Formats: sequence, structure tokens, C-alpha cells
Amino acid sequence: MRLTGITIYDRTGGVLRRILTARDGAAAPGGGWILRDARLFSVDVGTLRSVPAIRLGADITPDEFLEQVACNFHENDGTPNFGGIFDNGGNSYARNKRHSSGSLAVSGGCGEIYRNFFFLPDRRLTASAVADSFFSRFDRRDATPMFDPRSYTMRICDKILEAIEQPGNHQPLQRRLIEQIYPRVRGRSLFGREISIDARYSPYLLPFLDHRVVAEAMTVPLGAKQAGRFEAQLLSTRRTGAFGS
Repeated sequence: MRLTGITIYDRTGGVLRRILTARDGAAAPGGGWILRDARLFSVDVGTLRSVPAIRLGADITPDEFLEQVACNFHENDGTPNFGGIFDNGGNSYARNKRHSSGSLAVSGGCGEIYRNFFFLPDRRLTASAVADSFFSRFDRRDATPMFDPRSYTMRICDKILEAIEQPGNHQPLQRRLIEQIYPRVRGRSLFGREISIDARYSPYLLPFLDHRVVAEAMTVPLGAKQAGRFEAQLLSTRRTGAFGS
């Protein structure tokens, strides 16, 4: 058995400690898995290091991995968002934890409305430029010969234009319209799916997805959205008590 596009979230007591990603991996002789071209990010200290190869999961057999994948598939109705179905169970654990006792779970998801999410320059851009820069990060080796990258990207481009009320407009768009792509396309699809999954466990609140909050965020100058400048000011203001206790 071979694995590709691997991401492992290492949590302790429900707190994320490390994130391990690897290009591919395979079952190792004698048990466990060997992951190649790996990168290990330490959340506590913010360091990232490359590891040519790493062996782990000596107590995890291929059969157990398939069982976890099947569990993830059914828990998420076959279309999960974060982590995909090839998750090691960490997302399921975290979801159950935040919804324990039926309590309200509040998420900071969609807070990227206060950032230049796509890291694009402050100028007119086409919808296809956004599709190419963010939505085209795929590896053709993960697809069948039937996959057509150009058709895939153009369909995303058409969806973007429809969402921002510019159907068929393949000309460069004003930068303010480009900013709306995150909440109207990325935010709506990603967090809409997250809400539909999490709300089955207990009430779930995403205040940054509220249309009034999004509308205000669209008025923030793009320069202030670079490198989290506005977010830092927002948090600093909150700490000084300007918003009340």
C-alpha cells in the first residue's frame, strides 16, 4: 500500500503540537510506515524542518488505516473539509471535544476576511488568475487520465465569476471584487460544509461568516490586510478594553 499527500496532526490533550506533512509513504518491512520528503512543523515554537525520511506508526497496520479512512468517510458523508478522509482521527477527536455536553462551539473560521488571503498584488486581476494561484494546487498523479486540468480550472473560474455577479467577464476585475472571492467562494463552500457537519453535534457559531461582518471587512484598505496588520491592531484594541469587557 502507498500513501500520497500525507498530513498528520499530532495533538496532546486535544491541543495541536506538531504537523507532519510528506509527499508519499509506504508500508515498512516489519511494521509501520516510511514517509518520504517530510516536513515537521512545531506549533509550540513555530519551527519547520525538513526530514528526508521518517518511520512511524509501528503499531498501525494497513487494515487499521483502511478502517480509519472508512470511519472518516461516513462521519463526513463522504465530503469532509479539513484533512480529507485520509486523516488519522485527529479531526474527529477535536470535533467531539469542542461539542462535548452539547455546548455551543464558536469558531474563528473565515477570519481571513481581514487578510489578503490569496496574497495577490493590489491591482486589477482576472478570475482565472485567482483560480490559477490558489485552486490549482493539485498533483496530476493523484487523478485518473480522465482529469483535464484546463477544464477543471475554467469551471472554477466560471463559479468565481458567478459568485461575484460577473458571469462571463474574463477581463481584469477591480481589486475590491477580487477581495470578495474569499468570502463568497472559498468561505461559503468551506465553512458552509463545516457548519453542516459540526451542527449535527451541537450549535455552531462562525461570527466572521455573518454578512454584516463580511461587508465591513471589505472596507478595510488592502495595505492594512498585509501580514496581519489590521488583525494585530484589532486584537490590540480588544486587549486594551476598547470593545468593553
